[in-house]
Amino acid sequence: MLEEIRVKMMIRIAQMRDFCNTWISDISPMALKVLQENTSKSIKCVVHWNSQYNYEVKEGHTSKHIVNLNKLTCTCRAWMLKGIPCAHVVAAIHFKKLEPVNYIAYWYHRETYMKTYIHFLQHVQNMEMWPQSQHPSVIPPEVRVMLGRPKKVRRKEPTENKIGKLSKRGTQITYNNCHAKGHNKKGCQKATQGTARSAGGAKSSSDIATGIGRGTPYKRPRMVAWMSTVPINSAVVTGDIGHKSRTGVKWKGKEAITLRNLQHIQAKKRM
Repeated sequence: MLEEIRVKMMIRIAQMRDFCNTWISDISPMALKVLQENTSKSIKCVVHWNSQYNYEVKEGHTSKHIVNLNKLTCTCRAWMLKGIPCAHVVAAIHFKKLEPVNYIAYWYHRETYMKTYIHFLQHVQNMEMWPQSQHPSVIPPEVRVMLGRPKKVRRKEPTENKIGKLSKRGTQITYNNCHAKGHNKKGCQKATQGTARSAGGAKSSSDIATGIGRGTPYKRPRMVAWMSTVPINSAVVTGDIGHKSRTGVKWKGKEAITLRNLQHIQAKKRM
């Protein structure tokens, strides 16, 4: 890359010096073009002189500027910015019967232009023909492990949200019980029906076996056998457990026991 830049600058300096030799005067062609445009505009200007250095130049019906040829200033500031006389300055110079070219800044002259490209870039041989250096080769420094725990979190941009979690607004919600989108447990009809059925009356052992009322809001405790530590379901408990129903719960014409009473019996057996 550096070699390409060197060759490009070497060619550019030569081209700029050849371009300077084509000038027809000691002033840059670009500056002369701007001066010619301002001269054509100065025809419409009216000049009033105060017999000293200031000139009141009126352009049109409303625009009016003050020119000082001694300080090389104009209230429009175009002369100070560009270094080329503006239309108001050209009108004042013509009023004094002088040449506007003599009031162009010196950095548009041929001599100043040639000083810019006075230094030449010399040709360089191929890298294979360069002399070998006797100094040791430069190697990169050793990699040091910095103190502290290394950062694993990506550095966020200034426009990203740095505090708090991302909002779930606009995301699609899915309830696992019915796998339907757009509602949760409160809006699910299956969960509402199961909760209403469980609140309407006590459960029987047959309800547990058939799985009715799965939408209850509390977690069902696991039943443990009396003589073993293997958990079993209360629905498979058979035989006479010495309980007489007082609530009159029946299933298929026979007396049944509720889940609450079955849990009390289990607790007494453990004690």
